[in-house]
Amino acid sequence: MKEAIILAAGHAWRLKPNIWTIKPLLKIMPNKTLLDYQIEWLRRYGFDHIIVTTLYDNITEYDVDYSFDEEPLGTSGSLFNARKLLSTDRVYVMNVDDIVYYNPLKLFNSGKEAIVLSTHPRIRFGHIVSESDHEISRVRSFIEKPIVEDLIVNVGHYVFDVNILDSYLVERGDLERDVFPRLAKDGKLYRLFIPNLKWLTINNMKDYIRVRNELWRDKVGVER
Repeated sequence: MKEAIILAAGHAWRLKPNIWTIKPLLKIMPNKTLLDYQIEWLRRYGFDHIIVTTLYDNITEYDVDYSFDEEPLGTSGSLFNARKLLSTDRVYVMNVDDIVYYNPLKLFNSGKEAIVLSTHPRIRFGHIVSESDHEISRVRSFIEKPIVEDLIVNVGHYVFDVNILDSYLVERGDLERDVFPRLAKDGKLYRLFIPNLKWLTINNMKDYIRVRNELWRDKVGVER
């Protein structure tokens, strides 16, 4: 049995006041929510036990297990609560709002006890290269939303051995701020780097519109 946890216990404040729907229930295609999409994606690759962390009781229509947080605890705290529902010694963990186009078994079968998926980020703004640093100078080149090749970023998908969760998770806090730095310091954190990884994330209304447009073009994510 392969197990996965979808971290979906956020409030999605940056989508408000445009949208008040909780992020897992955002419609990203006709008759398909973001949570529908992520559950289907995991099951396509053989993850047969899926746990969803949540602050709400109105998403229980799905055939998964739920881990309810009574208040916001951060990604580490939410994962700490969900850990008790695991049956095996290894788990795939992902943010509900991070959509990636790759085979998650590459990460799951890496053999590393703690590993994150990573790629080069793409700048949201056009990059200007000028001839000088003067207040007014000639533009030498203009690159629309370039990839930053000297920077590698985490894209919100992870795999952990359960013994790592038991040793490093905090009951209130975030994976990125409170867990990963300690794992890295102890030499236990690895990364799987995929250059040019197609990665969609929903942080604001512009992201939400882009995701809906991308997934409509991809016909329910056939590229993933």
